[in-house]
Amino acid sequence: MQKTVNAPTLMVRRAEAIQAYASIEYSLAMVLMVLLEKNDPNIGFSLISRMVNARSRSHLIEDLLSQSDVAELSASWKRLAKKLSEVDGVRNKIVHWNYVQSEKNGEIENYLMPWSAFSGQTQEKMNLSEVELFISKANQMASMISVFSGYKLADANTRTALADIFNLPIDENFLKAYGERIQQLSVPAN
Repeated sequence: MQKTVNAPTLMVRRAEAIQAYASIEYSLAMVLMVLLEKNDPNIGFSLISRMVNARSRSHLIEDLLSQSDVAELSASWKRLAKKLSEVDGVRNKIVHWNYVQSEKNGEIENYLMPWSAFSGQTQEKMNLSEVELFISKANQMASMISVFSGYKLADANTRTALADIFNLPIDENFLKAYGERIQQLSVPAN
């Protein structure tokens, strides 16, 4: 008979955060695949998995974009890469920090903290709500990255209809505007 183990919510959400970041890596691999004009996703996956430095990944995509038939997306990609860098920093904390459970004023407290906190060098901690915020941002980032693949794969008329969306700030409104425009384009004209 298997025993059920109840993991603390923070540990479960930490695993979900890592999976959310894996979605970003998948989206980056798809962008590489379409920029290289290959139909084999393994090419994008091979490149992403070999490039462990997130900044190098973004620079590679930036270079490929600027040399492609969708070079007009370069400025938008640079804005997205800046946000991706912020997400990467939080991801590193989630992956590399230690899980700690302590008691404070009779309450059990769960959090992540760096090794340096054990020696008193820092008081920095990450709690459940911060991990949940990361999950939301990572999922949003994966969707925003996927938009670049969709644009590259679109026909010339669709690209023209979507081009102004890429002048918007890279945030949830960007995704909303993109989704609404795609919806408009998919509705047949009367």
